[in-house]
Amino acid sequence: NKSFESVVGCAARNDFRVVKYALLGINSYIDTRKIIISVPDEDYNLALTEFSLLKLKAELIIKKDSDIINKKDRVFIKKSLKKFNNCRMYGWYIQQFAKLAMLELESKSGGCSLIWDMDTIPLRPLCFFSNKDDVLNCFYSTSYHEEYFNTIRKIFGLEKVTVNSFIGQSLPVSNRYYLEFINELEGLDSKGWLSNLILSINYKAAAAFSEYETIGTYIESKHPGAYVFVDTNWKRDAYREFIKAHRNIERVMNKMKPYYAFIAIEKTERSLMRMIIRKIWRFL
Repeated sequence: NKSFESVVGCAARNDFRVVKYALLGINSYIDTRKIIISVPDEDYNLALTEFSLLKLKAELIIKKDSDIINKKDRVFIKKSLKKFNNCRMYGWYIQQFAKLAMLELESKSGGCSLIWDMDTIPLRPLCFFSNKDDVLNCFYSTSYHEEYFNTIRKIFGLEKVTVNSFIGQSLPVSNRYYLEFINELEGLDSKGWLSNLILSINYKAAAAFSEYETIGTYIESKHPGAYVFVDTNWKRDAYREFIKAHRNIERVMNKMKPYYAFIAIEKTERSLMRMIIRKIWRFL
């Protein structure tokens, strides 16, 4: 059986309860040699305490954001977001860039890696490897955000190449193809591939970058047929069920397991707003 060289993801202390179950799910249902998580510097010691006792088959590596993204780039992101009153998006951008940086370090080992959203819990075995070499299965959504593709056009001159979206809580990546992606970013300027990417984003927009759409679009454009979209039932807004179950994650998992391959417990303003609107609507 094929396995990943590594699974990379990010987490912050507010998500650590969910992340524990995500790690246990990955351990049970995804074959990988390593799991690498990046956390904010201030959460690092807590992450070591919370996750070090988990019994996992894969090697678990926890990194600080500052060890992955240099100070100059972090300051640039903060200043750019502050300029447009978008400071709340700092963590959202950092976790994406951290995943890309971790993936770059792993890509030199060959094979394939997996980007995984650490607020997402696998509930059954997931098949990312197809019967064909260099063809990977990926989960998808129907979401579309024009700003993501404005960034992709600006950097690579590429258009959307698939009907579906690569935003499916995870993305398997051929490390060989990812190195091509890195090399093209490297060639944009002498500042380094990640700095070149960070400097290319329009921080005035509310959200102008998606690691999933960017990598998926690049690889599928350069290597048509590299991805096969797989029809799988998954749930993005399980946070509402989490609240209903009085934050009992195991209860939510048991309820969802017969119907979904994985669930995302995303604590987002959008999820909360939808829940509030529905509650208000019941009383109208």
